[in-house]
Amino acid sequence: MGLASPGSNQFWSRITMFFMQPSMYPAEPYTQYMETKKMHGYTVIQLSLFAILYAVKSTKTIAIAFPIVIAACIPIRLFVLPKLFTEGELIVIDGEDHEIKQWIEKKDMNKKNQESDSC
Repeated sequence: MGLASPGSNQFWSRITMFFMQPSMYPAEPYTQYMETKKMHGYTVIQLSLFAILYAVKSTKTIAIAFPIVIAACIPIRLFVLPKLFTEGELIVIDGEDHEIKQWIEKKDMNKKNQESDSC
């Protein structure tokens, strides 16, 4: 893994986008179909959870709670994040490749149908 891994990691890519101009963002579904503010919000949540995990792991007296913190990430993803982000936003930023592709195709199809209805 080492130094070659961060370049292909979406999380690392989104962290670096905090320091980029939006016009320089890579062409990814999460940059094209999400508002920048929402994308950065999701990244901040992930960074916060990572910091908590790291703090728990590094503190000897509470390190035994590490699995509990890992398990707590599941209800956060299932119940908290859907209240902050739409289903489409969660798909493009956290979905599997086939889910993202299906969502984009569906969105493009709906857009074409709306354009043909307005003509």
